[in-house]
Amino acid sequence: MNYFIGLFYYVKGIFFFITHPKLWLCASFPALVAFLGYSQIIKLGEWAYSQCKVYAAQQKASWFFEVFGFFVDTILVVLLGLAGIFLFIIVNFLSTPLQRWLSKETEKQWGEQEVYASNVGNFFSRFFSGIWNQLHAAFDVVMVFFLVLLVGFIPVIGQIFGILVASYYTAYTYLNLTLDRKGFYYKQKKEILKKNRGKVIGFGMACLLFLFAPYFFSGIWNGIFSILTVPLQVVGATLLCLEKIDMKSLKSS
Repeated sequence: MNYFIGLFYYVKGIFFFITHPKLWLCASFPALVAFLGYSQIIKLGEWAYSQCKVYAAQQKASWFFEVFGFFVDTILVVLLGLAGIFLFIIVNFLSTPLQRWLSKETEKQWGEQEVYASNVGNFFSRFFSGIWNQLHAAFDVVMVFFLVLLVGFIPVIGQIFGILVASYYTAYTYLNLTLDRKGFYYKQKKEILKKNRGKVIGFGMACLLFLFAPYFFSGIWNGIFSILTVPLQVVGATLLCLEKIDMKSLKSS
């Protein structure tokens, strides 16, 4: 049931964005970054996959590919998927300040006239705490990367596990905007994600579907989906955080 709640909040974010014109200006800048970044990620992924498949087809006659061909294809898909996720994270990092602005404005339009933003500690403590949180998060991602790589050898189960992991971290990218603004530290964020794992994965799956939606369209629809991907995900994640996560009890615990 929680998975469907996460999916629902992506749809709710779409309607909230459409019915609040003040968000359109805030969304224009991260939308531009998304259009330039994600469209290139998709094109790069198509080119890399086609080149790898051509090389693999040329080597099919060798005994190595006859024996290990399936495992090579599995590793190829997993590596390309993870490479796409890392490029996705880089693009999001470049547009994070603009996404924070959009998330904050979404909270205002949602009903909070004065948006609370934590100012715990001085500048240097927050600065070094932020660096530590990023290193901690990077370590977790690396460990999950190797786990996904190992599980990827298992047919079907490996692919499903990879999708779940990608959904989880994709959703976290956008949920983190609101959680950061509320002053949560990395361990607290992990606790929130653990308690709301189903909602997070459900929302992340919706994000991935719309992230790769331009691949299935051409012309003007390709541009529309590429432009609106990030703003809709930011708005949906903000609403999900505000309405379905009890941040006050977590803050006091």
